Amino acid sequence: MSGSQSGASETPRSNPATAASRVLDLRRDAEAGDPVAMRELSELILTCGFGVNRGGDFWRDVESTASRLNPVDQAALRAAATRMEAQCENLPPGTRTDLALRYRQLLADAAEKGDLLARLRQRGRASMPEMQAALPDDADTLIDDALASDDPRALLELSMIYSPVLPKAPPRFGVGSNPDDHTALILLACERGMDCGVGSAHHDAICVGGLMCSDDYEEMVRKQAQGDGEMERVNERLEWLRRLLDEMHSGR
Repeated sequence: MSGSQSGASETPRSNPATAASRVLDLRRDAEAGDPVAMRELSELILTCGFGVNRGGDFWRDVESTASRLNPVDQAALRAAATRMEAQCENLPPGTRTDLALRYRQLLADAAEKGDLLARLRQRGRASMPEMQAALPDDADTLIDDALASDDPRALLELSMIYSPVLPKAPPRFGVGSNPDDHTALILLACERGMDCGVGSAHHDAICVGGLMCSDDYEEMVRKQAQGDGEMERVNERLEWLRRLLDEMHSGR
């Protein structure tokens, strides 16, 4: 799931007209130096495939995928694509390369201003050793801040940092020491209040790829773990993470 959901923006659910208008607000606030707006706009640029997820070619791909789905998933796919395109209409101008550079700069600027989710996203997406080497030497403090945060999206970002394929930070308090932590952290984020329902940004990002559109995001993750024969181990790790966070937060 990590590759499919990694770009999902947390733009709130809304009708297409409101979503398009909100992107203009994000651009204005990011230009004014608001780190949250910077980070959210960078997320949106990534979700929009650096400008690809809109227009005729985008809809031809959507319809090609829909032709292979059952009627319920077809309707869900088209609804998800409509929500996504509405947000992508008002991206900043520029080529795909321009938007890729804008994405990196916005995320870096938001992280430099101290936005926790931007700092986590920047580390979680440092896929090459040289990219990791360029990051601040603050991995332990960053993980501590994420675990102490009341924002469940910080748990989702930790799942990216502790990808079993390429962990981006050493384990902390045992978190990240188990390959099932990646999936368990996603499920814990949903459990603790992140929007994972049908129509959420994370659901739509996967649905537009043509997978399990009628399930909500949490169920998508569970089904993949079940299909891989991992669900029993993931549940054990999820329970361990619950206890750890409850102990941390009760001591505050």
